[in-house]
Amino acid sequence: MLLRRFLHTRIHFPRITISTSNSRPFRIHGPRPSDPSRVYRSDSVSTTTNGETTETAANKVPLFAHVGQVENELQPDPPLSSSRAVPRRSNPTPILDEETVRQKLKTGHPAAIERIAKSIIRSPPGTFEQSTWDLLIQDDALRMMSLPTLQDVLSFTETRDIQLSASVIGSILRRLVSPKQEMDIARLLFSIQPHLLFHLQNLRSANLHSVSYVPPGLIRSSFIYVHALLHVDNVDKERREKAVDQALSIFRSLVDSGHIPSDAMVDSSSSQTLEQIIDMSLVKASLYWNCHDVCETILSCVLQSSSALDSFTFQHATDCLYTLLTSPSRSGLDRCLNIIRLLHPHAPIPDSLIRQFYECAVDIDATSATEGLYDFTRSPQVLSHHRYPPPQGRALSKLMFHLAGKSNNVHLIRVLASDVVEGHLPVPLNDRAEFITIIAQKGIALPARALWELYATGKSGSLVYGDSGLMVKMVALFTNLAQRLESKVGNSEVDDLDNGKTKASDVRSFVRQIMSKFKEHHEPWKQADHRVITSYARACFIVGENTEGFDIFRVLLGRLELPDLYDVNVALSALAKDSPHAAARTIKKMEERGLRPDIVTFGTVLHHASTQKYQKVASEMMDQIMELETLQSNIKTYGALIRALVQPKPDDDKEILILKLQTAWRLIHQVGVPRQSTQIGNYLVSLSIKAEDATLAFKFWSALLKESADHDDDQQRWQRGAIISLARAQREREEMSGGYLQMICRELNRLDT
Repeated sequence: MLLRRFLHTRIHFPRITISTSNSRPFRIHGPRPSDPSRVYRSDSVSTTTNGETTETAANKVPLFAHVGQVENELQPDPPLSSSRAVPRRSNPTPILDEETVRQKLKTGHPAAIERIAKSIIRSPPGTFEQSTWDLLIQDDALRMMSLPTLQDVLSFTETRDIQLSASVIGSILRRLVSPKQEMDIARLLFSIQPHLLFHLQNLRSANLHSVSYVPPGLIRSSFIYVHALLHVDNVDKERREKAVDQALSIFRSLVDSGHIPSDAMVDSSSSQTLEQIIDMSLVKASLYWNCHDVCETILSCVLQSSSALDSFTFQHATDCLYTLLTSPSRSGLDRCLNIIRLLHPHAPIPDSLIRQFYECAVDIDATSATEGLYDFTRSPQVLSHHRYPPPQGRALSKLMFHLAGKSNNVHLIRVLASDVVEGHLPVPLNDRAEFITIIAQKGIALPARALWELYATGKSGSLVYGDSGLMVKMVALFTNLAQRLESKVGNSEVDDLDNGKTKASDVRSFVRQIMSKFKEHHEPWKQADHRVITSYARACFIVGENTEGFDIFRVLLGRLELPDLYDVNVALSALAKDSPHAAARTIKKMEERGLRPDIVTFGTVLHHASTQKYQKVASEMMDQIMELETLQSNIKTYGALIRALVQPKPDDDKEILILKLQTAWRLIHQVGVPRQSTQIGNYLVSLSIKAEDATLAFKFWSALLKESADHDDDQQRWQRGAIISLARAQREREEMSGGYLQMICRELNRLDT
């Protein structure tokens, strides 16, 4: 085979002689320092480096973003090498105090490290002690340097008795080997080679028969280094051949030492290139030693650098994914997901692998990985080429619960619900009620109804139609839908319900079916659970069956149980809609029974009393609200009350909206303005503009935005302009005095000057 022919080729590994206390310093045989691939140490150290390290303004490579500020802070430095050697000084004067240098190297600030590194390199021999050099070549310092400066440091170490540690080599290689790396890293790789060989010469053979054997970190670095050398670009033919020779030399030593086991050697044919064979062998060897990060690094580079992937690489990449899923971990699933994203553009991933991924994610409770894969497979770019299977069983339920609780991708709830209905995916028995509740809570009517009708039948149907939370959410969703259909608004809901189910009568019939099934399952009420009773009463108030709802509450009172305050507020909302006076009397009875009303209680009655012009009841509620201690100190409570008072409904006309805004203004005027009220102010000003009332809009602006808003904000500029336009229009209709118009214009225009 091709690879074995390469391995049997006589490639001489560099001969290394180590110095001792009684011997001359070591020399790695090979070219003199003009060849950066070899480390050469002479008895006398020269500060002049070879011409290959010279940087000119024309070929200088831009710094990375995290050290980009360095070019602005540093003065232009002369190139490290020149045609004239730096003269020696008998009494060298340090550029910086050595203690200062050490402190700055420890700070970790990129600009300081760049400056210090260049100062040390330019300094005459003997200026700094070995301990300072040790600090310079530590990972904490090297990873802060720009790549050009890093190249200078590595080139300079070739002329000194300095060796990088194995961990530092690995850190540098991880930084260099990236699919997004745009710099020419050939020189850096050649500079690293002597340091890597220095450590490899003492490498022991792998103990393949020991279960506890773990290869040193140097092996991981060597895998990455070989891969990087094989893919060196933008170099001449001679340097390219040199890179391949070095890669083969190290690869052969890794095979000889057993760190690339025979099991990792891939079968090949004449159609594969040397790079493909070695890359896949490195990937398999990484998996063998559980070096999953190295496997991902190499495979990601291969996939991203290939415009058209051949079947050889695709098959081995797929095998790699299956191997990663054999003993799954959270990090392993993340690596799998990254490889899947890179592999899909070349060809569809096997569906069996996608299903296995979901199952593994459930086993280790990695729901975020499930979300990541599902989000990827449902993106338009992926769906246009292939439709991958959704999660099933426990993975399906866990994903839905995760999306409803901890995820920001709430839109995936609708996508997943549609997948379940259209694909006839079974939902686990004990998860069905909560599953449908989430869908109904998000207002997704069609899948919610389809799943309720599907699972509300049979022996286990009571788990669905008897669930209190699900019943209330379904009743609220479809009652609201019926009201929208009747008022001919909410076209999006109309489009969402087809097959003859768009009529309001059909929707209301479905609501009655939900409530009747729930009632039949739980009667008699005297023996029913407290939550069951309050949930059914709440549903009665939602659909307008107030009498039945209060009858249910009487059952609780007969058992000497008080309903929850939330349920009381729902009941009061229904009662206040018909009679604000009756609702006010009910609040007094609540207080007599020891149930303390909250701001929502008073706000609910205030809202209906204001819109129905019951000024006496509205004033009473306002007085009650002002006595609450938490109102002004709690901005969330304050905002919730304001929004509850002015929240527009589909059938609200301009007059009703103005009445609501006037109620809100009275509350603000009497209670006062809390801190951080910008959001409330923007909301009220926008509603006032919508109601075409410049007076109210200006009042809200003066009270809530004048002192707290960012007046240069685009929204603020638009609001001020809209208020002025409305005021002028009202003046033309003689609805506003000329003096008031001038005052509004003067106040608002002065902020734009």
